[in-house]
Amino acid sequence: MGGGASKPNVLTEKQIQKYVKETGFAPTELEFLFKRFRFLCKSGASLSRADLQANPHLADNPYVKRVFGIMPKNELGEVTFDVFIRTAA
Repeated sequence: MGGGASKPNVLTEKQIQKYVKETGFAPTELEFLFKRFRFLCKSGASLSRADLQANPHLADNPYVKRVFGIMPKNELGEVTFDVFIRTAA
């Protein structure tokens, strides 16, 4: 769950420009999505199924479960912001 990684609070300008180019999201959209993603990641820098289940607004939503289910996951079964933003795009 989270892998114990620290949670950066903001995207760097280099990351923002990379994601703008790759996804078509505006910088303000990326910053908003990053903050919301990090808010959901209670255990670390990646989003786990447990993080979603701990959120009462998301826990019983079948759409959230399906979207999480199709996203590629790391070796811990978690979704990184990089994967999340590309999937969202």
